[in-house]
Amino acid sequence: MHLFVQESLHEPQPQALPYAAALVDPELSEPVQSVDQGIEHGLATSAATDQADVAYSQQSHPAEVVEEAGQTSEADAAAGAGASALKVETADTASLAVNNQLAEQEAAANKLPADALLMQGLLSLDSQKRNNIHLVDDHTLLTSAGTDVILLDLTTCVPQYICTPVAEGVGALAASADHRNFVVGEKSHHGPPNAYIYQYPSLTLEQTLEHGTEQAYSAAAFNQAGDRLATVGSYPDFMLTVWDWRSGCTLLRSKAFSQEVYCVSFCPYADGSLVTSGTGHIRFWSMARTFTGLKLQGSIGKFGNEELSDVSGYTDLPDGKVLCGAENGSLLMWSGALIKFVVKQSPEVACHQGAITVVLAEHNRKRILTAGTDGYVKLWDFQQLSDADSGEDSQYFFLKPLEEVALGQGVRVRGLVWQAEGRWLINDEAGSLIQVTLPSSGPLQEGRIQHLLTYHSGSIVGLAASPHSHMAITAGADGTVRLYDYRQKKELYKSGFGSPACSMLYLPTTLDSTARTVMVGFADGVVRALLMCSDAWKVTATFKPHSGAVQALALSPDCALLATTAQDNTVFLFTVASPAVYEPVGFFRLKQPASCLTWAPDSTKLLIGCSQGDVVEVSMPQHSPSASDTFELQIDQRHYQLTLPKAPGESAAAEGQNNAVQQPGTEDKDGCFPVYTLQYFSSGEQNTFLATAGGTAQGMVLKCSLEVQRALTAIPSHKAGVTALGMSQGGHLLLQGFTDGVLRVSEAAPGIDSVAEMLSAPHWESQAHDCQTGSITAMATSFDDSYLLSAAKDGTLYIHDVKLPSASRLEGQVLEAPAAAADPTPEAPLESGDGYSLEEARNKREEDKLLAAADAKKQGVRAYVQELRKEFAKLVEANAVAQLPESAFEVDPGLRDIIETQIKQEEKAVRQELAWESEKKRLAVAKLRKYFLDDLEVEHIVLHSFRSDKQVSSFKTCHLSADMLEELHRLTPKDPPTATQRAPSGPAPEGISGSTQGLAQTVKAGAAVPQLTAQHAAEDPAVSKQELRRLARKKREAELVAFSATRPDDSFESPADLQAIREAEHNMGDFKLKSDPEYVPPEGQRSTVDSKRRQMLLLDEAVYLVKMDFNKRFLALREVKKRVCQQVSEVQSRLREALTALGKSTAVVVDPVLKPEEVPELRDQVTEEDLEQYISSQMLVGNKLPGITPPHSKAQAAAASQAESTAPTSFPAAPLSELEISEQIFKNRKLEYRQHLLEKEVADMQEAFDNALALLRREKLSLEADVKAAHIKRLAYQQELQLLKDSQGRELELAAKTAGKHAEQAELAGRVSDCQAKLEAKLQDLRAAADAKQQVVSQFDELVEEGHAAHDALLKIFTKKIKRSKKKDEGLAAESSSDSDDDDDEDDDDEVEDSEGGEETCPAGCDPSLYDKVCELREARLDEEDAAMEVGRAMDALKKDRESLAKKERLMEQSLKAVNDEALAFQREKQVRLNQVEVVLLLRLHQIEYLQEGQLPSDLSGALLFSNTELDKLKHRVRELAEERAGLKAAQRQLQHEHVQLLKNKAATQDKLAELQQKAVDVQMLKFGQIIDLDLLDKVGSAKGVEELRVQLKQQEAAHTQELAQWDAQIRARNDELTQLTSENTRCLTAVADYTRSQMDMEDTLTNTQAHIFGDPAAQRQAEVAERDTLVQLVNNQAQQLETLRAQLIALRSKNTPVSP
Repeated sequence: MHLFVQESLHEPQPQALPYAAALVDPELSEPVQSVDQGIEHGLATSAATDQADVAYSQQSHPAEVVEEAGQTSEADAAAGAGASALKVETADTASLAVNNQLAEQEAAANKLPADALLMQGLLSLDSQKRNNIHLVDDHTLLTSAGTDVILLDLTTCVPQYICTPVAEGVGALAASADHRNFVVGEKSHHGPPNAYIYQYPSLTLEQTLEHGTEQAYSAAAFNQAGDRLATVGSYPDFMLTVWDWRSGCTLLRSKAFSQEVYCVSFCPYADGSLVTSGTGHIRFWSMARTFTGLKLQGSIGKFGNEELSDVSGYTDLPDGKVLCGAENGSLLMWSGALIKFVVKQSPEVACHQGAITVVLAEHNRKRILTAGTDGYVKLWDFQQLSDADSGEDSQYFFLKPLEEVALGQGVRVRGLVWQAEGRWLINDEAGSLIQVTLPSSGPLQEGRIQHLLTYHSGSIVGLAASPHSHMAITAGADGTVRLYDYRQKKELYKSGFGSPACSMLYLPTTLDSTARTVMVGFADGVVRALLMCSDAWKVTATFKPHSGAVQALALSPDCALLATTAQDNTVFLFTVASPAVYEPVGFFRLKQPASCLTWAPDSTKLLIGCSQGDVVEVSMPQHSPSASDTFELQIDQRHYQLTLPKAPGESAAAEGQNNAVQQPGTEDKDGCFPVYTLQYFSSGEQNTFLATAGGTAQGMVLKCSLEVQRALTAIPSHKAGVTALGMSQGGHLLLQGFTDGVLRVSEAAPGIDSVAEMLSAPHWESQAHDCQTGSITAMATSFDDSYLLSAAKDGTLYIHDVKLPSASRLEGQVLEAPAAAADPTPEAPLESGDGYSLEEARNKREEDKLLAAADAKKQGVRAYVQELRKEFAKLVEANAVAQLPESAFEVDPGLRDIIETQIKQEEKAVRQELAWESEKKRLAVAKLRKYFLDDLEVEHIVLHSFRSDKQVSSFKTCHLSADMLEELHRLTPKDPPTATQRAPSGPAPEGISGSTQGLAQTVKAGAAVPQLTAQHAAEDPAVSKQELRRLARKKREAELVAFSATRPDDSFESPADLQAIREAEHNMGDFKLKSDPEYVPPEGQRSTVDSKRRQMLLLDEAVYLVKMDFNKRFLALREVKKRVCQQVSEVQSRLREALTALGKSTAVVVDPVLKPEEVPELRDQVTEEDLEQYISSQMLVGNKLPGITPPHSKAQAAAASQAESTAPTSFPAAPLSELEISEQIFKNRKLEYRQHLLEKEVADMQEAFDNALALLRREKLSLEADVKAAHIKRLAYQQELQLLKDSQGRELELAAKTAGKHAEQAELAGRVSDCQAKLEAKLQDLRAAADAKQQVVSQFDELVEEGHAAHDALLKIFTKKIKRSKKKDEGLAAESSSDSDDDDDEDDDDEVEDSEGGEETCPAGCDPSLYDKVCELREARLDEEDAAMEVGRAMDALKKDRESLAKKERLMEQSLKAVNDEALAFQREKQVRLNQVEVVLLLRLHQIEYLQEGQLPSDLSGALLFSNTELDKLKHRVRELAEERAGLKAAQRQLQHEHVQLLKNKAATQDKLAELQQKAVDVQMLKFGQIIDLDLLDKVGSAKGVEELRVQLKQQEAAHTQELAQWDAQIRARNDELTQLTSENTRCLTAVADYTRSQMDMEDTLTNTQAHIFGDPAAQRQAEVAERDTLVQLVNNQAQQLETLRAQLIALRSKNTPVSP
């Protein structure tokens, strides 16, 4: 960080005066403080020399004065920045500012005087601005609008406009509590805005505060004592700054919030506390003293369960609480950063029915006042709110207001101040300033409510001036249309229409000779014609052509057609019969919403500008109203996409890149040009027009032709978009308005009357409206061009007095119009916007007609259907003998092939279309890569100053080599793996064995079946109670096993705790001394060859970037010098003329030129001057060049010839008269003054450049020091890299050894995991064998019941162990799988002799078949026992293998630990060698805090380099650990209490279980006399009904099979019936087609009959009677046929019913 100290320059500030008293001499200027100011001052002085004998009085809104004050503030800002020693303005910013100033000064010579137009006043204020009303005394209100600060006398309502340095808009206002000072915070897009503090009532500027925010102030407030000021900035920084404003010093700064801040205030009861509020937040600040000094600490309010709300108003209470209003109408009481309670009137009723915007406390602390958007002001008891508390079960506090005042319908309170005791002053967001005078006694509702001012609320969308009188009409977004007398500065009357106005059109006198009619389009799609009467507006025509907001209205020059357009993408045309009669012609649709309309001079074409850059031209259709079913017209449209013209010298590649952004059809928002205005070109060129647009085309007037793709020319106008462009009523002035609130008026020279030619005419310019919210919407002049009116989106309406020669002063006509009630013009109804539009109404009528026709047609169709049914019945009978095959129903077999072929062709076409787009995108990416990756190279360039020997040079920089970039790319680490990639599936966590996990999974899988079975059993009523009890018992057992499986063992650790420990190990600061011999760098911070090489490459890249950044600014300053040289040459040419006129020598005037070392790239270019110098040098040395004349000889000959031709004839000089002598003296003095100004202008420009060069030179010196330090660091890196390369082999060897050990360890872990998995599988097999054996036992119990006579004998046979021979395959399997260790135990259990030694026979009295089954079950039991033994032997072998692997794992861990210890020792050794490399570290004195006896020691070897940030973190961590320790102790005590309670609960539960167990034993002994095995009982009981269930299942399957066959037969019958009905329907459709043709023939006959309607009445009557009789007969016949068909249809629907023919 580089610090520069510079003394702050404080110039005496001028006194702020009202406009009427402000006088500024343009020839006098403040001392130059910056580059921008100096160059601007030089060119301004140049412009002043052309009119040196004229002094302009700045009596209005002096734009030049504002600019000059702004320059002074910029100079002070630069000086203040140096005094604060924070940063220095970079040279690129300075050069950019110089370029901008030069561009502006080129246009300055074409400007009209500043007093050409004088600001006369405001007719409408900004009602949307927050905190915009403040009292500076009991009868004076401080407010702002646009760029003006206003003092309003509340007794007379006369405003006083304060002259301030504010140039682009007022962002914040605030007045001190003692009314001695007020602050004005400005807005600025050209540098940091300032805050100006004035003394009241003298209006003296006491202090200017600089660099408080980046673009605009949004809120400000003084403290109670008035010595401190808090300001809050707007987007983008939202910076809160606390000032000691008297000294201009910043006390504290902090970012207030990340969104807009509405309010800021000091707490009146606690010094050092502040509150800010705004969008979705309220924040409480305290100025706390820390060991590093005073700091701002802010706590954001936590809304908790309450909905997040914008906070516009709040008040502080004496006990430290804060009461604020919310958007839902509730009051929130804050204690600290938490809501203590919410105030409501009742649980259902909030304090206000809308957002609360104002919360104030009375000075006597008796009442609290609140106001909101519901139009009510309410008073609450101060003491009750201060002492209140929420209930135990609710956070609401219910309170009724003491009193409330209703301000009127539609009032929305934006701000409120106490004017005096018993008076309120209210800023109504709906557009008024209200004064409420409270009664001295009685209810407050009886007070007097007075509207001091009324004005528009929100944007003014339309403005027009009368062509005969000094009256103006405005239409606003608040839905009102107002009439003003702008000379008297008063509103005559207004009318509201319930919907926002969006556009307005003043009808010309060619249509309305009285000039009293205005057309207004509204947001609901309605267009109204309003007639100006003496007392009100009268609606003479109302129609709704659109369903969206009407954006523009345009009347053709011949007054025959009116065009309207809206957001519904339609344009509607009307014929105009009179100002009150409009007939619809029709409408056509657009692809985009239109924004403006204009007619061709011959009224044959309409030009439409769209919101996305399209311009559409349409030719007009016939004017006759449409007689079709719809108003929609099919009109050919000619589309044109606004595109900037091609710049001179633009390459084809650049053109392609521009087309990628600007070509038609693009969806890039940057390529969209929202069209603001359109005008046909009036010079006779066909299809040529002028357009203004936004986006990248803003600030230019485009001349376009519909025949050329790009714009022909782009006429620069201003830096912002042109939203208003037109001529004055007198035709002598061109009016321009811009999006940043700037007004421009150009005066035409004689013979110039077109807009295009007047764009380059001299102009007057002023920043009247706000630069952010004051986009100009309309401009107009009076009928005599003596007044200019401008309206903006912020609702402001300015009046300027035009002082140009073209403006004539006419009195104008007086409005002679009757009252609205007495005017004979019929009044049109106020059509609601909820009704149908013209097209929708016509469609509704047509729809009603179609419904009536459809009903009539239905009757004919019904009769026709009856006939078809008859024919169908006959065909069915005929088809019963020989039915048609199914193939006859396929009409066209080739239709399917045609469709498939068409689909393939369309697919191919789509692929071809997308192929071009794909290739285009690929090429665009390649171009961008090539454009941005081009290498840069700057050679050594030296730049000299004008007036001294100082110079600065560029850095000689070479581009980065491709090898270096490739290596840097290779060494750059890739993106780290995601969490999923870093966490592979591994073994189970510690403390939970694999067997436990497998058991838990088995339990969960098994528990699902009993639970599901129990659920279905509970739903089945046929299940017995015993079964339900058994299922419930099984469910409880499964739940117990599952719960027991979840119990962790003693070695289990919480994953959350392990994660917290890992985060602490990696994130918490472990500040180990690297010079410690035992220090080992962490694994992620160890230096390697690649990491060190990467550091070197990054350092080289950073140095390269720093050099190139400086070179860019250096080259920009060189361009500035070129322009300065050009400007100086132009000024010195005028200086030579002045010296020549004075008779002085011009040899001292030398034009500055660039030296060869300043432009080395021009060394290969040879100019004429270079050739002449070369020839002269050759002549001097004696080398004569043949045929070449020396340059000085040519010049001497030319001068001699000129002298001879211009030599005057000598006559005797006549004596001069006194008058001539005085004139000559006056002329010489004037020329001398002109010489002085020109010399001063040259000196100022050169001095400004020299100052900029000095700043760049100082930065170059600092950068050179940094670059040298980087080179020193790179040398240290090189030494470390060499050491790392020397130790790289050993490090790689250790890394390979460690990797091998890790691989072996992973292999062992895999083998252990496999062994564990095999054990789990064998355990499952063992359980399966046990279950199978248990099933065999259960089968024996079912086969032989306990009461069987031979039960004991059969049981003995079943359990008997016999000698068995193994099967061959089993023996082979045993031989292959058994180990040598099991040889001694082989066949010990398989070959067992009978214990009795006798031969086994069937018991007496036993069925032999039963005996055979028992023997089979015995064999099955023995098989399962053998299988279990085999599994047991395999498990023993696996356990031995697992123990062996565990031993190997322990040995591997020891080996890995040894390798790791060896690697750590190597890392220590490597770190020691790296520590021996000397590193140069640059420290500044303020960074050294190591003092001995108050002095800096000579030896700093004992000092420690440590970061202040980390030191603060450590101190903060100490406090956090103390807090955590206290919290853990409290948690431990709580856990101990819970543990004791759980032990008590466990003992009680065990006692209860023992009691229940004893009770179960007693019940079993009582019922059965012994303990019963319930599981065995369940198995015996459940096996008895299996055979019965099988029989029932077979019976149900047979019944279902029979039912399914019946359903199949019914389906076939219904399919046959469907086939017959389909044939009948086909015949009916054929008959319908025949009847349709018959109907068309009848309609043709009816039409021919109507053609003879004007024939003989009697004959016509007879024909009509005859025709009617015929139709009646036809209808009767059809009705009869319809009834017959209906009866047949009913018969067909029933089965086996004969149908009559």
